[in-house]
Amino acid sequence: MKLIESLCFLYMAWSCDAFTAVHPKIMHKLYKKSTCDTTALAAFLSMELEKPLGIILEEVEENAAKGAKVEELSDAGSAYTSEYKDRLVGLKVAKVMDADVSDMVFDDVMQCIIDAPSPVSITFEIDDEVEEAEEAAPPESEPAFEVGTDVQIKVIQEGKEDKTI
Repeated sequence: MKLIESLCFLYMAWSCDAFTAVHPKIMHKLYKKSTCDTTALAAFLSMELEKPLGIILEEVEENAAKGAKVEELSDAGSAYTSEYKDRLVGLKVAKVMDADVSDMVFDDVMQCIIDAPSPVSITFEIDDEVEEAEEAAPPESEPAFEVGTDVQIKVIQEGKEDKTI
């Protein structure tokens, strides 16, 4: 990450144009949001997948041109057999065959995928907040409490008194 921070610093000192640093399989793109003082770092995961992809998509925002995100993977598709299968759920589809689909309606994103030849070049946008939460979370194999520890559960329902079980 130090390399990316250094690139960000150099970029801001150099220009307000877009700058892309490419790493195998993952591309980090620095882009301008509104002014030279406001920049953001976005990460992308690019893959080439054979059809059927086995990716179940949903709208990012209902009835809006905000693109599509991965809801789940089918074990019958090529995405499930990829080395990144554990990272795909929740990611937004950014490009299909180098065409930006991030601000399209859901049906248009699907049509781009359907019309694409196999293998499909598909790029996903990695949400930094999701990545940070995954890094901060303890591994699933480590229990939060030792087996046999007494715990209390607090049930909270709107309009009703909280109950502790």
